[in-house]
Amino acid sequence: MQYVFSRYSLPLLALLVTIQAHAQHGGVVVHMETGVPLRDVVVMTNTGERAKSDYRGQFQLTKPFTSLTLSHSGFVPLSLERSQMSDTLALMPQFNTLEEVTVWGKGRHVEDKAVEMPSYIRGFQSPSGHDFLSIFQKHVGLNAKQRKKHRWIMENY
Repeated sequence: MQYVFSRYSLPLLALLVTIQAHAQHGGVVVHMETGVPLRDVVVMTNTGERAKSDYRGQFQLTKPFTSLTLSHSGFVPLSLERSQMSDTLALMPQFNTLEEVTVWGKGRHVEDKAVEMPSYIRGFQSPSGHDFLSIFQKHVGLNAKQRKKHRWIMENY
């Protein structure tokens, strides 16, 4: 048994190394701040192979390569060597900022149409007679004693 194992171990090891060399390499692309997988990220290698990430952020590359570039609209492109790669790659959002903006315009012209009473309303007569609902209104003003006290407080303040 040991003879069989030692006889076939070297070719088996060579076969495993060859399979590893031709294996697909892939990864997951996520948003750097939120960790959410990004879809439709374009992955380009230095050998010209292109791949796109799916809805789970996963991509697969079949050909050997030494470097790759990840790009997506709204994110800063990321270029990596194969030795720098991990299974999960994070893209940083690209922030677009504006400088100070100055707005110039003409003078302000406001029409007070909403404040003016239309002429047809001015012609209405107020209803005559006793207002029966006035008995439910609470008296809101100050009496003479309260007004005198408030005046004294304001004068002596």
